[in-house]
Order: sequence, then structure tokens, then C-alpha cells
Amino acid sequence: MYLRILLPLLAAGVSLACAAAEQGATQVEFSGTVISPPVCQFNHGKVIEVEFNNTFTTAANGKAIKNVDYRLTCSGNAGDKALSMRVFGEEGFANDVLATSLDGLGIRLYKEGSALRLNQWFSLPKPANSMVLTAAPIFAPDSEAKTGSFQASATLMVAFQ
Repeated sequence: MYLRILLPLLAAGVSLACAAAEQGATQVEFSGTVISPPVCQFNHGKVIEVEFNNTFTTAANGKAIKNVDYRLTCSGNAGDKALSMRVFGEEGFANDVLATSLDGLGIRLYKEGSALRLNQWFSLPKPANSMVLTAAPIFAPDSEAKTGSFQASATLMVAFQ
């Protein structure tokens, strides 16, 4: 008996709720376009080489500055997204100095003349190739200036924000 009364009341309540919902209802349509992400490449995939040649120990204090000549090309539709860059590499005696194979010597990188902190993202100007990136060998303040050949490497990375 209880079930016979409950079922019609439940059915009436559901139909009233549906009718009320239809009065304030609207349809939502979704659309868009799926595209491939833009692809960026430095120097057509070739290694960027910065050669300091023979540098006197007296010039290895940030005075032997060389340009890091890079060319960045991006294909695809980036829309209005901005580019960020980072120089990824092993830190030397400071967080803005790239470690080298010669003890006590590092490479300091500069973005538009200001020391660039390694492994940190920063915004690129538009166009991205207009940014001047330079590098200079530098000895640690407390180290003895040693002579010998050296090498260092880093990876330039870009990403869309």
C-alpha cells in the first residue's frame, strides 16, 4: 500500500522538476579548431659555437665578450602567445656563471648587457631574434687564474607562454 502511493507521487515530482527545468534551460554549443603547436628551432638545428680563441688571463674577467649568434625560427600558428627562453646548463661558482672544464673559470652570459641567471625562464622580446646574447669567460673571485684550454656547453630552450 505504501509503495502504491509513493510511486505516483515520485513520478509527479520528477515530471514537475523536468517541466521547471525546461522553462529556464538553454542549449550550449561548443566549437573550435585543433591545430598543431608551433615548432621552433635554433640555427636550423646546428650547434652554436662561441670561440674565445687565445684569451689572456687578464681578459678573462668579463672583458673578452663575444656574441652568441643565434637565429630562432618558428613555424606554425602561435597566435598572440609570447615566447620564453632559458639557458640550461651546469652552474659554476655562481648561479649566473656556466661551469667550464678549467677549474675556477666560468662563462657568464649576458642578455642585453645584464648578467643572465642560468636555468631560469625569461621573456623574449618581439621579434625574438632582436635580443642580444653575449658571453664572457670569468674567473671565480677567490681562485688563482689558471691557464689551459677549456670547454663549456649549455642548451638554449624556448617555450610558448
